[in-house]
Amino acid sequence: MTIQPVKKKTIIFLLILATAISLLSWPVIKHMTITASKFQLTEDYPSSDTVGKTVYYEIDRAERDNLALEDGGGLSGADQNYFVIEGWAGVEGESIEIFNTTVLLKKDDGSVCYKLRGAMNQREDLADYNGSGDSYQSGGFVCRIDSRQMDPGNYQVCILYGNDGNDFVIYTDTYIEVN
Repeated sequence: MTIQPVKKKTIIFLLILATAISLLSWPVIKHMTITASKFQLTEDYPSSDTVGKTVYYEIDRAERDNLALEDGGGLSGADQNYFVIEGWAGVEGESIEIFNTTVLLKKDDGSVCYKLRGAMNQREDLADYNGSGDSYQSGGFVCRIDSRQMDPGNYQVCILYGNDGNDFVIYTDTYIEVN
């Protein structure tokens, strides 16, 4: 039994096809995690005040994506049209086992609220927060949003917390301004 060599035209066709698929899918992949969707946040939606336990949180960063110096001396590919929001959240007495945190950007006048899907950001510094034995290291999040998708205005950064069966909004005192 002999194996026939693959024809050169077949290899070229497969390479062109693979290249075309990756080029066409890149915009979808690139924008999948940074697309904002509108979210109806009503006054009767549960807030962190209704949990009955202490809710810990912090917004570490909510700012335009700034250029940064890389190790090699060049500048990173940051884009001033994007905002980066990083932080963490957790509930007293509950280690985070299932991550489901999103960021809400609520316009000052209440006319619109955007929902941003966050990615989990492991936080080793929260492995034993407050010395309580509860681990919030899986409670870190980071998201990035293209401000050109949003109406101009001042937005309150809120955390839509859904970890481990909890479902409530944390209203922070952090704001971003979209021009």
